[in-house]
Amino acid sequence: MKEGIKKTFFEPYVIQSLLKIPKDKTRSMPFRHIFPASYHEEVIINLPDEWNATPSSSTISCNNFIFKVKYEYYYKKIVLEYDFDSIKDHVLPEETEKFFASIKEQSNDWGYELSVNDNSKPTQTPFKNILYSVLGVFVVAGGLVWWSQRS
Repeated sequence: MKEGIKKTFFEPYVIQSLLKIPKDKTRSMPFRHIFPASYHEEVIINLPDEWNATPSSSTISCNNFIFKVKYEYYYKKIVLEYDFDSIKDHVLPEETEKFFASIKEQSNDWGYELSVNDNSKPTQTPFKNILYSVLGVFVVAGGLVWWSQRS
C-alpha cells in the first residue's frame, strides 16, 4: 500500500455468500445451484466531500443466473445496486465452463473501491482564517460589553 493512501472496498456480501462454487471444475454430473433466488442489494455511501465518481452499469448472464450491477453518483452520495436472479436449480456438465466464466466475470464486476490520498488534505484559505479571527474578536468584545453593562 502506498504511503498516505487510504482505501475501502464495498461489495454485495449477501449475494456473494449465496454463490457456492465447487472446487472441482471438471464435471461429469450436474451440481446444485441456489434456486429460487431473487435478491436486490443496495449499498449507499455518504461522502464528506464532492467526489469524482463515474456512473456505470453492466449485466452478466448465463443459463443459470442473471446478475445486474448499477453504480450511480449523486451529490456526495454513491449508490451501488446489485440484482441477482437464479434461473434454474442446477448446472449441467456442458454448462460449467460458461457458468464459471460468468462467475469470474461477476466477481470482477461486483466490487467498488474508494481511495483517498491522505497527504493532500484541504487547507483553509487565508480569507477564512481572517474571517474567523475577526469573528472571534467581535464575540470577545461583545462578551466584555455585556458583562460591563450587567454590573
